[in-house]
Amino acid sequence: MIQLIVIISVLLAFSLYHCNKLYPFDVKTTLPLRGLLAILIVAHHVSQRYTPQEFEIINQCHLFLRGVGGPVVTVFFFITGYGLAKSISNKGDSYLNGFLKKRLSGTVPELLLSSIIMILILMVFKDYTVKQFVFKMMQGMPPIEQSWFMYIIIAIYISFYISYRIHTSHKVNKGILFSFFVIACIFIPFYLNWGKWWYNSTLSVCIGYWLSLNEKKIEPIIRHPLTPLSIICIWGASLFFKDPLGYMITNNLSAVAIYVCIRRYGFLHSNILNFLGNISLNIYLIHPIVIVLFQSRTSVYGNMAMIMIVSFTIFFAYIFTFCLKFLKSLIKTRGILPFAR
Repeated sequence: MIQLIVIISVLLAFSLYHCNKLYPFDVKTTLPLRGLLAILIVAHHVSQRYTPQEFEIINQCHLFLRGVGGPVVTVFFFITGYGLAKSISNKGDSYLNGFLKKRLSGTVPELLLSSIIMILILMVFKDYTVKQFVFKMMQGMPPIEQSWFMYIIIAIYISFYISYRIHTSHKVNKGILFSFFVIACIFIPFYLNWGKWWYNSTLSVCIGYWLSLNEKKIEPIIRHPLTPLSIICIWGASLFFKDPLGYMITNNLSAVAIYVCIRRYGFLHSNILNFLGNISLNIYLIHPIVIVLFQSRTSVYGNMAMIMIVSFTIFFAYIFTFCLKFLKSLIKTRGILPFAR
């Protein structure tokens, strides 16, 4: 993580000299950003399993990738909260019409199908039993361990919908209730003593949500030259706290720093990144399956493993996305399931 903090801090410092305008943080920005983040999370998990020895510079790249997992997921959560607030602000209560159907139909089938595939693979290649899956699930380790992110996202969607349906008054009250639900999503895994990844990054949903609601008021602060310097100082100071709270602060500040950096610099618009952004959810779900298969059936290591796993993940995520769209279209036509779009 330290390497990422240094890179972003340098960019924030240089932005003091040329911040003539603020760039938008809209769908055209977040779509390619999600594509980049998805590839980084795949590379992060691969780097944890393979250590290249060929060249020192490549070793340093792997060390960098090993530290970006937390910040990358934090930015995903930030985008989620930011997008929910932006959408409800622009569309009003009409945004809630069909909200759960639309959101859950784009997450639950993907999560269920990919989990079933992983269960079958682990039963064939790793001799797992149903009892083991149940036991591990109770310990906060679903069949696809990295899919914890999806369970939190689904809980956040449901929390958002309930918050805005219960409270019909001022949106601040709705936001407070929503924030309470998000904090519950942090506290429950912590209380159950599940892995720290369950709760370290979730607070960024609230940060993105409230920042989006107050973006016009906050923009003068983002423009101010003291803002990048303040972020750098607080971010750096948080590294000295080695306890879970310090790690959580460092993680969530990553999303704020990257947001400010993008507002001051803009972001790369690329057809390739847009393509990856459109299948980013399935890249996230499919890559653990590819890693398990790769480790079980091949003896390739190092840099070649990184290249092959990332490439196969993109290919199979695209196939998975295409097949699911076809199945949803078929189900919708026949009216079989409520989650079909």
